[in-house]
Amino acid sequence: MAYDGVKQEVTASTSPEKKEAAKLAPFNPSSAEIQEKALKLLKLNSQDVLFDLGCGDGRLLIHAAKQLPGLRCVGIDIDPVFVERG
Repeated sequence: MAYDGVKQEVTASTSPEKKEAAKLAPFNPSSAEIQEKALKLLKLNSQDVLFDLGCGDGRLLIHAAKQLPGLRCVGIDIDPVFVERG
């Protein structure tokens, strides 16, 4: 899969370690209100890069990118289901 000229490798391993990690940090989606508060606290500008570790479905990154054109976003998640969706 490619985005903006950068190749992203997707590994959808369902190893016991990754299954256990998903249990330790289950997906808990952020509300639109929480996303907006986070973006206000971060005070991002169009020259920034926003990294979201444990991004889940990427909703914070998508919201941020829509609010601030030019912002670069990077999402990282251990759950192969979310990695495949990306």
